[in-house]
Amino acid sequence: MRTFTGFVLGAGLVSGIWLVAHRSDGTAVEPALEGPVVTTGLGQVVADFPWRGPGDREGRLADLLGRGPVVLALRDRSCPVSLRYSATLRAMEERFSDVGVRFVYLDATPSDVGDPNAAVLEDPVAPTGTLVRPLGDGFFRALRPVTTTEVFLLDAAGILRYRGAVDDRFGFDFSRQAPRSRHLEEAIVAVMANRAPPRPATFAPGCYLFYGDEIGPPTDEDSAVTWATTMRPIVRERCGACHRDGGTAPFQLTRYEDLASREEEIHRMVSLDRMPPWPASPHVGRWANDARLTVREKALFLHWLSAGMPRGSTERPPDERPPVAAWLHGEPDTVLSTAGPRTVSLGWIAGYETVYLPTRFDSDRWVTGVEIRPAEPGSVVEAVILLESPDTPDEERSRGLEGLFAGFAPGHNGGLFPEGTAKRIPAGAWLKLRIRYRNPALPTRQPVQLGLHFGPAPSGGELETRSVYTREFMIPAGASNHAVTAEYRFRESGHIHSFSPHMHLRGTAIRYTLEDPDGHEEILLDIPRYYFQFRPTYVPEAPIPVRAGSTLRVTGWYDNSEANPENPDPSAPASFGGGFSDDLLVGYFGFVPARAPDVPARTMIDEHDQVF
Repeated sequence: MRTFTGFVLGAGLVSGIWLVAHRSDGTAVEPALEGPVVTTGLGQVVADFPWRGPGDREGRLADLLGRGPVVLALRDRSCPVSLRYSATLRAMEERFSDVGVRFVYLDATPSDVGDPNAAVLEDPVAPTGTLVRPLGDGFFRALRPVTTTEVFLLDAAGILRYRGAVDDRFGFDFSRQAPRSRHLEEAIVAVMANRAPPRPATFAPGCYLFYGDEIGPPTDEDSAVTWATTMRPIVRERCGACHRDGGTAPFQLTRYEDLASREEEIHRMVSLDRMPPWPASPHVGRWANDARLTVREKALFLHWLSAGMPRGSTERPPDERPPVAAWLHGEPDTVLSTAGPRTVSLGWIAGYETVYLPTRFDSDRWVTGVEIRPAEPGSVVEAVILLESPDTPDEERSRGLEGLFAGFAPGHNGGLFPEGTAKRIPAGAWLKLRIRYRNPALPTRQPVQLGLHFGPAPSGGELETRSVYTREFMIPAGASNHAVTAEYRFRESGHIHSFSPHMHLRGTAIRYTLEDPDGHEEILLDIPRYYFQFRPTYVPEAPIPVRAGSTLRVTGWYDNSEANPENPDPSAPASFGGGFSDDLLVGYFGFVPARAPDVPARTMIDEHDQVF
């Protein structure tokens, strides 16, 4: 940390210690919603650090060791998430102090936020908490805490056994009635029993702590970074899919001038790992299509911004502005299109249009990728493709619950299927396109194009999109953290190649868990902050093997309370349905079976259950 100031109040250095850390920019409330799990210091002795307490009394961390575990809990009275944990931390201290656990409170409140002494008196977190000032920045240099809600658990020998969140109850964008995971409590119980904590590190949503050396000193290579030589390809690769003409983002980032006009905003989003977005929890799974910047790319980005965004070559590359609405994955082998401009009479579910497109293929085709390209991307909320003829509609496939061929949504436009896989379109097949519009009242619609990429028959088998879903649920009015679970049992072995979760506006989190026939469970995908407005498909780095008899379980959490700004009606319960006033739990997944199933896994769905 760049500077530190401290204030002293109260007495007693045993049960509670308060440390004040001042951030150089004087602000604390920079929301940390999700980020990488930090493992720095785990399994190592935490370096001793001194402090100065009331009456200029000095103490050290070592003074508290040797008699039992010690919890170091960061606090910030200007951060709303930190304040929400006051009662939780107080209750934990009262519970565990009787068995020898000592709680040390490290106050990271900026020195210019009100009267520090008065603020401590009003903060109910620790009955005997004492505010102290660190002598030096040893603690911050050794452990590099990320947010103002992070806690650290040391055993009696001073070895760091856990770091991260108290639990998963509070964040900037959520507040649950009760936590689902009690990380710190579980870690304390494990350490008291001489066991390793079940999860030694988590991310703690709160307010970011700022350091002056996040990216290290620039190297000679960093000093030579310019837009022309280095940054343009990084921006095109990481930002171009959405921030382009025809993309789903609200503005473009394809020219140097586009970035120069948003320098401060881009610096903030990159430094806080907010862009490019990736809703999946970073400590579950590794993803082939992870959109986040690498550590090196982030360092280059921040050094370039700090250096004043040097442009380099003054000659503008001829292709700096891509063609209007260019295909993301190259020119398709075949393009199918709806008519347009056209007048649309929407169906009984407001906002939907159904269009049947003949393929007219004289032989079966293996499709390696599908790109859905609306002429007006901002007008389309989502679109899906099904294999269905207008003469023989398949009601069993329930208009999207099953039999999905490809889809379009913010963050995902279809794209290429996972490497080595393909889907088959039979000769003479029809494609059924279901489009949902943002403003259903507008009668005139522009064309929507489907770009199909072909390839040879896949050696590993045909890719299928299957789904885990349930129609039997009711979300009570006002419920802020209601869980719904659906299950899918595998009749054959195979491999999972991708995940595409889907809920509506009340959905806040979703998780895929696989239970094998022996009862062993593994979390495959965890999304602690689900956003309807950004729904990528998640492709694991390696296909996930599945044994016959395994169960794929999908759990979604819903906020039907007034605290959810997207909630259509918090006064009414919500159930399964296709409208935005209803909700869904559908866990799509790409699957390649080891052999064809003996019995087709289809479920009869009512005519009116039209869902996307």
